[in-house]
Amino acid sequence: LQKTFDLKGFKAAMAFAGTVGELADRADHHPDILIQFHKVTITTSSHDKGGITDRDFRLARQIEAAAKDQMA
Repeated sequence: LQKTFDLKGFKAAMAFAGTVGELADRADHHPDILIQFHKVTITTSSHDKGGITDRDFRLARQIEAAAKDQMA
């Protein structure tokens, strides 16, 4: 799963990436995070399972909720 979030600037992008990191750590499921100025691209898959699993969808939902909070 991959999505790019367009934030309000570099500081906002860094803060969002930090939030994603905290969510991922709590879930013990760690996505790839790419920060490009005001954009953050998150890519998640279950490498040990060779694809996408429920863990990826759960984390994606948490990230979406965090994005709505931080982008509001």
